[in-house]
Amino acid sequence: MFRCNHVCKKVMGYGDTKWVLRGQFISSNYKLAEAWGWSESSVRKFMRLLTDNDMISRKPSVKWTLYECTNYCAYQSVDASEIQAKPNVQKTHKKRTANAQRAPNNNDNNYKELKEVISTYSNDPKLNESLTNFLDMRIKKKKEPTVNAMELVCKTLKSFDIETQIAMLNKSIVNGWTDVYALKETNQQTPTKPTGKISFMDLV
Repeated sequence: MFRCNHVCKKVMGYGDTKWVLRGQFISSNYKLAEAWGWSESSVRKFMRLLTDNDMISRKPSVKWTLYECTNYCAYQSVDASEIQAKPNVQKTHKKRTANAQRAPNNNDNNYKELKEVISTYSNDPKLNESLTNFLDMRIKKKKEPTVNAMELVCKTLKSFDIETQIAMLNKSIVNGWTDVYALKETNQQTPTKPTGKISFMDLV
């Protein structure tokens, strides 16, 4: 948003001063309504919409509301030397900015490499789909595997036929397991129904 601070600085207003970090700004519904020419109810609805869609976050206080634009540092590049911050905040803020700028690329590259492991391992569409679902499940659980770990999973699966591999992967997905395991064989036999008449002597 155009009101967000480009660099960290101390802001004066509302009878007080406050350090506002890069990507943040302080305001109020009244001030925003005045600046935009809207009603305060329209401002509240609009800001609630942005918050619900994870575009901004809000931290209200008695004197003002602190707004922060989500992923501002990831999309607005800046030279680290330009970032100004108060003592004990500067290093943390620089680290947050640097991580936000490089994290998406690292995640994307790692995911591409993991997908390459899957496509190299098999050309069966159903097996590839199960492997991808297994990978996505681990990422969702915040346990994204390394390329080496994914190759070990494929090595474990290689000893089984395709249907069994798919069944193993699906079982791990359902149970939220981060590895694959051989299916247990069931030795239960289906009871057979007796045929013919039963004599009294059969019951003795």
